[in-house]
Amino acid sequence: MDLALVVMAAGLGSRFGGNKQLVEVGPTGEVFFDFAIADAVGAGATHVVLIVRREFEPTVRDHIEARYGDAFRLSTVCQDEFGPQRSKPWGTAHAVLAVAEVVREPFIVVNADDYYGEKSYGRLAESLSIASPDTALLTAFRLGNTLPIEGTVSRGVCKVTGGRLTSLVETHGIGRADDGRILSTDPEGEHADDTPVSMNMWGFAPTIFHHLRRCWSEFYDRHTLVVARQLIGMHLVHVVDRVRLVGRIVETEAYLGPKDLAAHSARGMTPRNAVMFGPPGYAYVYLIYGIWNCFNVVTREKGSPQAVLVRALEPVHGGGTEQQRLAGERVEAHAAILVVRPPPGARAYASSGMSTQRATYASGVNTIATVSVAICATRRLTA
Repeated sequence: MDLALVVMAAGLGSRFGGNKQLVEVGPTGEVFFDFAIADAVGAGATHVVLIVRREFEPTVRDHIEARYGDAFRLSTVCQDEFGPQRSKPWGTAHAVLAVAEVVREPFIVVNADDYYGEKSYGRLAESLSIASPDTALLTAFRLGNTLPIEGTVSRGVCKVTGGRLTSLVETHGIGRADDGRILSTDPEGEHADDTPVSMNMWGFAPTIFHHLRRCWSEFYDRHTLVVARQLIGMHLVHVVDRVRLVGRIVETEAYLGPKDLAAHSARGMTPRNAVMFGPPGYAYVYLIYGIWNCFNVVTREKGSPQAVLVRALEPVHGGGTEQQRLAGERVEAHAAILVVRPPPGARAYASSGMSTQRATYASGVNTIATVSVAICATRRLTA
């Protein structure tokens, strides 16, 4: 079986304070991803793909070619040049989709700055060799074996039933308490040592690219009223100054295009609203009263300028800020700020008038779904 290794090395290393992907950690100048390459090649990989940023792509390529010569086929992909521009790289799904043009064989995906061990690559390669093309594989690790001596980490806490992954919850602030228990802060909980967790080590067939392309916009490429209803209960996540703010969407408002006189697209395309006329799955953020940035999600196919306004959130997590202490209250949903207002209670209504059909959906604290989306003006969302 042909096998590729895809190494995600485009991270900014902001907490580390520099480009940790290229910091020497081995006795002969090895960087972290050198261990991944050696173990994957030992498991049968003949193609290595490095996902990087343009600014250090030449340095990475020089390092690989000087160290390995022509021991395997090398490809580099610049994630910051794939898809909508963003200073911080998008997540794993976007990184995987970025390599679709260079990967034709089954492949293993890993983080550049994690060490997985030789056996992990061997077992995953073996499983890929017998898996059907429509099967994705995750190598899970015992939580207790992945914790540092001091401090806390984030892990994807897995639920596995009959060998199948049925749930994966991104969990933050995981560490050992003084009494030996393993606790987490977001969401709060206690975990057993043998809890299976993800360290972002995946195995895929090339068929995954089709699914990622479809899922990229499929959720938003539907009737705007349907999207408005189904956004209720989802989580809106915003990271600013390293503070992670999370709010559950509890009120949305649908704007149905040029025939909806309340929609910004009713008077045609302008530089301000041009994103509404593009493909679905992008954020449309505009300023009102010279103060607030209102956050909308573009829906429907390109050329059908419709959107859903996220009107209110229920605070879920505020990184220790005031919002964290306001559980149960609702907040105005703005792109860069969360402003508290009194909870008006659960309601659902539709309003119409003057050839305008607009629907507003609201809920109490009941959760319909928990899907995270990233806020970024005129940039594609992930769901």
